[in-house]
Amino acid sequence: MPDPHEPFIPMSGIDLEQELIPTGMGIDKHAVLFRAHDRLVRAIHAPYSRFYAELIEDPVIAQLIADGRLVATRKSLFPVPGHSLVLEHPILSLVSYPFEWTPSMFKDAALALLDLNLSLLPRKLCTQDAHLWNVLFNRTQPVFVDFTSIIPAPDEGR
Repeated sequence: MPDPHEPFIPMSGIDLEQELIPTGMGIDKHAVLFRAHDRLVRAIHAPYSRFYAELIEDPVIAQLIADGRLVATRKSLFPVPGHSLVLEHPILSLVSYPFEWTPSMFKDAALALLDLNLSLLPRKLCTQDAHLWNVLFNRTQPVFVDFTSIIPAPDEGR
């Protein structure tokens, strides 16, 4: 897993605007997700830039990334037009979905979601859509991959 504190190596000689391929379901109100050659690029919408810029610096988030419980996430070195904050994630080598998992994988993913939220709650954070479609496996370890699903916990949920 790459070091989350170091920026990804810039893609020299690549026209990033031509390489940005929209991906994901397109329903995230916080960001737009693109595939850009060998990585995923998450362009944060302006109203949420400050929150996610601060979140990426949070020590709890850094620990979750270091532990492999949250997808490796870094600030990007290259711009996406119309977005002041762009984050990058590596592409995991194998994508599998909950309906393909064994019962033990399903259990591990569910426990990982609970563990992630328990780790976030002391920081007054939670996931807004903690479902198994936001979990992928990095080999045998479940990894929560929807970084912008992390939001401030609602007052009634604390």
